[in-house]
Amino acid sequence: MTAFKKILGLVLFSTGALFSIASQAEETLEVETRQPEALTAYTQTPLPALLPHEAMYFVAGSGPDEDVKARFQFSFKYRLLEEASEYVQRHPWMGRLHLAYTQTSLWNWSADSVPFEDTSYQPSLFFELQNTPVAPVLSLGYFHESNGEDGEESRSLDTLFVQPVWAGRFLDRDFYLMPRFFAYINKGSQNPDITDY
Repeated sequence: MTAFKKILGLVLFSTGALFSIASQAEETLEVETRQPEALTAYTQTPLPALLPHEAMYFVAGSGPDEDVKARFQFSFKYRLLEEASEYVQRHPWMGRLHLAYTQTSLWNWSADSVPFEDTSYQPSLFFELQNTPVAPVLSLGYFHESNGEDGEESRSLDTLFVQPVWAGRFLDRDFYLMPRFFAYINKGSQNPDITDY
């Protein structure tokens, strides 16, 4: 197990083109606010219904307690209605309705049974709107987060969120600004003071 005491160095991030942004190229204070190339492709081609959502990664290493642990996350979103359908043609805003699923797990490799110490499940339902007055892309919706346990071990949250998205280029690098504003609508019995943290 001593070989596992150092960071394994395995970090996988799935980024890709997650959002579409339509903007004109312009330069202000050496910051280019033109649309990054990945997003240009995103806006100009038909998108599949299933896409990555949040960051996906796998990382492992040892912490101060000398246990060797891994943490990983996978996340996908699915557009519920076909953009070419007759219903979406009559109600275009319904073509932006998505169902997403994110799962995050903490895995203890040092313990005898190699248990998962914690897993968080997060289904969500949201609209991803484009070219709004607030931002080029604006996501708004609901997500539920739970550890899947019951009784005293249960932990859950129900949250409403709004997430504007902006993108640009700085020093030849694409950047994305995606702040998330949220309000808890149900904190669960185990999280009464969640807002303090």
